[in-house]
Amino acid sequence: MTLQLDARQRAMLAEMGIDLVLPQPRAVAVAEPVAQPAAATRVAPAPHVKAAPHAVAKAPAARPAKVAKPVNPSMQPATRPALEPLPEGIERMDWAELEAAVATCRACGLCAGRTQTVFGIGSHRAEWMVVGEAPGQNEDRLGQPFVGQAGKLLDQMLAAIGLSRRAELEPGATEPLVTPPAKADAHGVYIANVVKCRPPGNRN
Repeated sequence: MTLQLDARQRAMLAEMGIDLVLPQPRAVAVAEPVAQPAAATRVAPAPHVKAAPHAVAKAPAARPAKVAKPVNPSMQPATRPALEPLPEGIERMDWAELEAAVATCRACGLCAGRTQTVFGIGSHRAEWMVVGEAPGQNEDRLGQPFVGQAGKLLDQMLAAIGLSRRAELEPGATEPLVTPPAKADAHGVYIANVVKCRPPGNRN
């Protein structure tokens, strides 16, 4: 691609003290025509070798034409689902209403491939929040963010600084309390993802 500048643009660059250096066009080498060998050419034997009767050099065999591979139907993108607008009043929803709205959300195409939405987990009054990009396969299966080996590592890192995603849980419970304490939870942390549905193939 060649940079095309008019006289006004060149003058502006010159006023700014920018020297314009354009690449020189490359010389195109013209290949000399190569003589095509005949389909069958009689070869002269070397002086010290007896010529075999009817010694003929064979032309190179033609390469077989490439055949397109059959398309695997399972690799085709899924049919785009019928999308719906976001519910009204999201900014006024409490935790339960917001989680219910997320669970039934069909505002983008990611809803077609999810097993379930991944809302979030942890203290509703936490002073710390960890935000990931998107749920993966394990998160989609369990409905919780940052599980599996990555989740264990995150829990260990949080514990090292005195934080826990379960600081607000009752003994033996697996979900946060319905009514969180009024004051901020200095030891709790809330974990969520930017998007709540697993992208196909764990893509970005």
